[in-house]
Amino acid sequence: TVCDTAPAVATPWLHRWTGLSISACGDFDICHCNRGCEVRDNWNLAGGVSSKPSSTSGDVDKAPPGCAAFFPTLAPVATVNGEGMMR
Repeated sequence: TVCDTAPAVATPWLHRWTGLSISACGDFDICHCNRGCEVRDNWNLAGGVSSKPSSTSGDVDKAPPGCAAFFPTLAPVATVNGEGMMR
């Protein structure tokens, strides 16, 4: 992936981006390049970030990519047959 989003703040000592969002769960590398960014070898690993779903329930109908492992699998619903026995 090639990043083409310019930072909101750029100085010789600091680059800061705003308004970022991650729409998947997982562990992601954060890479940085000062110049000549079209060349893969000019990128350096600067850190990482982990993303997982919110611990509060919301309006999500389907887990985002990679997030299904964070949601519990619900137990099957027990039903009672005509003889009063559970199955």
